[in-house]
Amino acid sequence: MAYCIVKNRTFTTTASLMVPSDDGPIAQTMTVQFKVLTGAESMQAEEFLRASILHLGDIVDDDGAPVAFTPALLDQILLEPWARVGLIRAYWQEMAGGAHAKN
Repeated sequence: MAYCIVKNRTFTTTASLMVPSDDGPIAQTMTVQFKVLTGAESMQAEEFLRASILHLGDIVDDDGAPVAFTPALLDQILLEPWARVGLIRAYWQEMAGGAHAKN
């Protein structure tokens, strides 16, 4: 297949987060739609995440009810260091060929 130049490339993937708790880290996931950014390597973490995240999904509240994506939700999630780490890892893993890439 020939390489296709796409003006505004996006992708959706799953971000894995290790959320701290009194009983040790708990593995949780969320879906995230990213916009591919030119020059992302030189951006600060929060600046990069705000510019690249288009949508977050599969997020629930304390009662298990779905939480809709809003700018306020993104602000709340970006305050959590484990979320920033998981989101950044998800982006760069896809840039490196996805979860199925081999060394």
